[in-house]
Parts: sequence; structure tokens; C-alpha cells
Amino acid sequence: GLITLWFPDGSLYPGQVDMRTAERNMKSSLKEIYQRMPKSVRMLIEYKLFEPGTYHTVISDYCVASDLARHLGGRAGVLIDLGHHAHGVNVEHIVARLIESGMPGGIHFNSRYAADDDHAVEPNMQLFRVFHELVTGGVIGNADPRRDWAYMIDQCSALENRIQAVLHSVDSLMISYAKALIVNEEVLHKYQRKNEIMLANRVLLDAFLTDVRPLIQMVRMEKGLPLDPVNAYVKSGYQEKIEKEREQSASI
Repeated sequence: GLITLWFPDGSLYPGQVDMRTAERNMKSSLKEIYQRMPKSVRMLIEYKLFEPGTYHTVISDYCVASDLARHLGGRAGVLIDLGHHAHGVNVEHIVARLIESGMPGGIHFNSRYAADDDHAVEPNMQLFRVFHELVTGGVIGNADPRRDWAYMIDQCSALENRIQAVLHSVDSLMISYAKALIVNEEVLHKYQRKNEIMLANRVLLDAFLTDVRPLIQMVRMEKGLPLDPVNAYVKSGYQEKIEKEREQSASI
């Protein structure tokens, strides 16, 4: 089992709370939760730069989360929400650091354009680099799932169609994962050892710029799945069906 925890604890103004006391309270609460959990359950502690507290957040970054997890024991780890960072933060470096330190981990997949962090997943360069660290770090796609991190989609649609948004996210994740799998690691390591900066960078770009959609579509075809899940959903008429059912229920 898995329990994921995100706490909004923090403050809006200087002086509102004693920050050290707030952290001690957090440690004490987490310790009690951890001790009461069944031995088969893992705990992942999520962090966020801000919101709802605009002055300080108790668990504001991966360092705080990993420190708390380390004090609890081997069944506690860190949950990385891709949208919970400031602009420009090197999220893949955080992934690499946690893997290298042996910290159990997990990821909430989503996209962020401003301060909102719950948009549908986009198959962008950052997501590709994150997947590359997951692949090379050996925490995804293992025959023994206990060696894998935990992976979840965490998004909230406001105006866009929710089911379309989730299908788009799954499609984006498959594309990014596939690109990470085709990186020529042997050539990349050769250039890294020789400090061939641009050549090493271009190895990653070669994989990122490769159109892997035909490969993904072939796998879907072999499994009897729609080649384009979003388009298949639109054509299925299911959206119109459930909307009509809701209208009928509301009129009763």
C-alpha cells in the first residue's frame, strides 16, 4: 500500500507562527502516522514551494521532505509534484539526487505555466529529461515493481474536458517514456567522459526530437487499443451520452 501526504501548514505573515515549532510539530505528527501504518504500507511526503501559505511553508522543498522521511525510516520517501517548483528549477536533478541517495520516491505528473500546477501533462523537454533520469536510475519498468518509484497523474481540469485531459496526459507520458528509452547511453557516456559538451547534449536531443508516435501506435494496435485515445474518445459519443444522462437526472 501507499499513503501520500501533502500538508498546507505554513504562514501568511512573518511572526504568525514560530517556524521551528511548526517543524517540530510536523515531525511529531509524521512519526505518529508512520508508527501506526501497517508494515506493508509506504509513505511519500510531498513538498510545495508555496500555497496556501505565502510567507512560509513547513515542507517547502525536497530537502525538507527527504530530511523528514530519513528520520522516519525505510518505508518513508519523497513525492515530487512536477508543478510544485519555482520557474527554472532543475527537477530532473532533484530526481537524480533522490535516486542516488537511495531515497524512496514518487512523482505526481502534471504541467505548470504560472502558479497553477494541475494542468494536463505535456510531452516537453523537461518531462523527457525527468524520464531519462528515472530510466537510467533504474526506478521505472522493473520486473520487480517493488524497485520502482510510485507514479501518479495529479491534475484538475477547470475549463477543458476532463476525460480528454487525462487521456492527453497518458499519451504524453507514453511519448516521453519512449523517448527516454531510446537514448544512446553508450555514446552519451563516451562524450561525457571526454567532456564533449555539445556532442553529449545532442545525443539527448536526438532522442527527444525523434517521433516515437508510430512506435507507440504499433504497440497499441497489437494490444487492440485505439491509435489515438483522445480522438477515439471524441468519436465514441460517450461524452454526449453521460451529459444527456446528467440532464435527465437533474430534471427528475
